[in-house]
Amino acid sequence: MITNKQHGPKIVIVGSELAGLLVARELAERFRDNILIVEKDNYLGGALVTRSEGDITYDVGAHEISGQIPQKTIDYLEMLLKEDLLRRPKRPKMCFQGDFINFPPDAVHLLRTFSKKEMVQLGKTFVKKTLWSDSGEPANFKEAMIRKVGEELYELIYKGYAEKLWSADPALMSKEAGEQEEFSLFIASLKKNLFGKEEMFLYPKNGIGSIVKEIEGKLNFYDVGVLKGARIEKVESQGKRISRIKIVDSQGNATETEVLLLIDTVSLDELYRAVLCAEPEVPIIEWRDSRIVVVHFQGNVMREGEAYYFPQKEIIFNRISEIKRYSPSLNALLRGELLTIEIPCRKGGAVWNMADDALLEACLDGLEKSKFASSRPKVVRFLTWKQEKTHPLYTQGWKKQFSLLYNRLDDFQNLFIIGHKALFKEEKIDACVSQARELSEIILKDKWLDKRLWKQRVEGYLKTL
Repeated sequence: MITNKQHGPKIVIVGSELAGLLVARELAERFRDNILIVEKDNYLGGALVTRSEGDITYDVGAHEISGQIPQKTIDYLEMLLKEDLLRRPKRPKMCFQGDFINFPPDAVHLLRTFSKKEMVQLGKTFVKKTLWSDSGEPANFKEAMIRKVGEELYELIYKGYAEKLWSADPALMSKEAGEQEEFSLFIASLKKNLFGKEEMFLYPKNGIGSIVKEIEGKLNFYDVGVLKGARIEKVESQGKRISRIKIVDSQGNATETEVLLLIDTVSLDELYRAVLCAEPEVPIIEWRDSRIVVVHFQGNVMREGEAYYFPQKEIIFNRISEIKRYSPSLNALLRGELLTIEIPCRKGGAVWNMADDALLEACLDGLEKSKFASSRPKVVRFLTWKQEKTHPLYTQGWKKQFSLLYNRLDDFQNLFIIGHKALFKEEKIDACVSQARELSEIILKDKWLDKRLWKQRVEGYLKTL
């Protein structure tokens, strides 16, 4: 049985992604300062952050909570926030052939943008793919998408968007890459168009970061240990158990801590290097990175939807959003508009290394090229930052590489892997909540010594992609 004896071995949580923070919250009352969170950034929450600077408030990226999540998850989040989540209509748009249509694109809006000749050709390819398909599993993203939407639509929309998002040939990406959010198929939108049911999303009144803020408040109340700007340099083990870790803070000061449980929320390749530093090679999993630009425009620029997608390769960004469309109480008194512009890139590449002013100019050029803005909008001010590992890249062979990482680390009996980043998934708040509550229950009921129960739970999450 775990006790809450102070200064004994710690429950160490690596990283402060939502799942890990929620575990800390659920365990806080019982274990208090026997919990230690180690976060390399100088803030908690990963990408789930809402910042305020002067008279502007913005999210670090665009976030929303699916309106389709279980009611028990909604109840839990509303309990945590001490207020109801806002329920907002989901109306994203996509820039396509000089027009802005529903995203994911539905058949009705797509056809409006085509000439009669294009419509006939699209119809032929769609009927062909519907009546006839290759046997066996598709070998890659390209084959998978052509089977689903036809070659013409793939060439018009999905090919260029894939190359833009991943900086890679779509034929080198796995079929699972087509199941990521950006490649939702128009079949779903067609059903919505036919049955008239409008999709909704949920959002906290005070920004997505208010979830993290409420958690952090409880952690402080129970004296949970939090080290920001720190990293784990070395992990010691005894047999199949993690026994001790060495932590280095932002000033270079090192401390060592005994470990009772190690809960990982960071990418497994990072932890692998610390735990298995004697092994010569680290299996490779790849990530997409992002540059974020928040721009305060003097006038109104945003159109009717809450978010807009841009699949064209010649436009540097892939998504624009305005936080006021998520919560009307945010920036309610701000003159003009505050847009969040997301730019896909790879760390070390040209866009990643682009100077801030040059990046802003490229964004303004994209607004004009896409006809999103009728003329070049006047900028009052702007902010920009870089985000690493924002989306997993499902390249060919990713499952083998991830399995090598996961199985080797999961072999340690007191190491638990949790959350979207550690499990190499797209971020889904409801999945993070479910995982955190299940792991917390296992620990609180002292069932963690038999790891088979948690392994069964995780296998279910791993099968979702």
